[in-house]
Amino acid sequence: MHKRVLAFREFNDRHTAEHIYILIERILIEYNLVNKVFAIGFDNATNNTAAIPRLRELCGPTTLMGRFFHQRCACHIINLCVQDGLKALGDAMEVAKGGIRRIWANGQLKLKWKNYLNERNVKYVAFPKDLSIRWNSSYKLIRVLIRYKEHFPAFLKEYDNYILNSAHIDTCEKICNVLIFFNNATESFSHVYKPTSNEFMRELVNLAGAFNEFQNADYVSYFCTFMKEKFLKYYSHIPHIYGIAFILDPRYRLSNLEQCYKFYYQSFYGDFPMYEDNPIDPQSEYNEVSSLFYSLFNEFRAQYGNMPPPPTQTSSSKGKGLFKSAFGNLMKKAKTTHTTEQSTINEIALYINYEVEFVENEDFDVLKWWKSKERTFPILAWMAKQVLSMPVSTVAVEQEFSSAGNVLTKSRTCLSAESLETLICYHDWLKARRRTQELSLIPSQDFMDESTDGGSTYAGDSD
Repeated sequence: MHKRVLAFREFNDRHTAEHIYILIERILIEYNLVNKVFAIGFDNATNNTAAIPRLRELCGPTTLMGRFFHQRCACHIINLCVQDGLKALGDAMEVAKGGIRRIWANGQLKLKWKNYLNERNVKYVAFPKDLSIRWNSSYKLIRVLIRYKEHFPAFLKEYDNYILNSAHIDTCEKICNVLIFFNNATESFSHVYKPTSNEFMRELVNLAGAFNEFQNADYVSYFCTFMKEKFLKYYSHIPHIYGIAFILDPRYRLSNLEQCYKFYYQSFYGDFPMYEDNPIDPQSEYNEVSSLFYSLFNEFRAQYGNMPPPPTQTSSSKGKGLFKSAFGNLMKKAKTTHTTEQSTINEIALYINYEVEFVENEDFDVLKWWKSKERTFPILAWMAKQVLSMPVSTVAVEQEFSSAGNVLTKSRTCLSAESLETLICYHDWLKARRRTQELSLIPSQDFMDESTDGGSTYAGDSD
């Protein structure tokens, strides 16, 4: 996959739907992209949403009459859910973070903390910065604190007369046991060089499993209630495009999708799900996505029907374990073979029965798989190219605003708008050439082991 910043324009007008539309229209026309847009992703700002109808009209006939044209940023929704939960906790986490702030604010105290750990042969790990616009910065901060739960309270009491007892740490640890699922989803949705739409259903199943597991747990049940309420505001019905993307991942396909819907809705609503007096039937949701999948195939077949016919032979191999957590357990229960559905579309029937071999924990490249199967599944390969290239979040876009903030500072404000756009675009294209655009989005696994101060540049949940 590729990502490029094409424009970074000055926007001095009021951020109304009309002005947003005019600016985007100008850029699409400039780059001759008006008839080449599959979907547009926005955050949850009202004016952004209000601009969608005119943008859909501008881009002309789109896939299935524009049904998938507007997509909401999943990371923003996760951020809203977690923020609601953290607010419900009140001061529960503030006591712990207050002790860490004392370390940040006092250089002498920080030095004593390092020496304190050194005397006990404990490795020093810097506390990451706690950024208000990034909920998972608090999560990462508390994770480091938990590593020092046997040392940090005693140190604060001895050197700073600050009371942080084991109960505070235990509370933070319980909260982190929940937040890890949201952090994993945020990072999964923030990739640049591999598709995220096919992983959306997997992460939602894991989140549903987390809600189900912790809804009656001591203390965190209250915390989860607020997050669950906000979560279902947006995902009481899963966007159908992500069900189609799930089907287009050869590891999952149709039969596993049905299992996912059943597990997801039963986790929230039980065996007889009801929401706002309207029944939510997992089977109906599955049937709707399945029908849309076939309709989308027919639309692509009409457009790309002159492709070479697929070969009749298929490859066969045994599937191996690949998944963990709630989604992993669900996949283990699913059948490893797929029965052929009654359909006159031979290519889909062939795909449903096509067995794929995986190695456990293998980093599967779904686009590479489809590239290698273009002759076998020509129409489905075109579908996959479009659907899987659609990002789940706007994280990569927001990173450019952070980059602009690093260019324009209080001591460097004389750059023209055109110069700033040139710098931002050139910097992004240079990183694209080096394939390093993702490094500033997803922190490395060694982030928590760094022994230098400074905050994460991860922007997965920026408002």
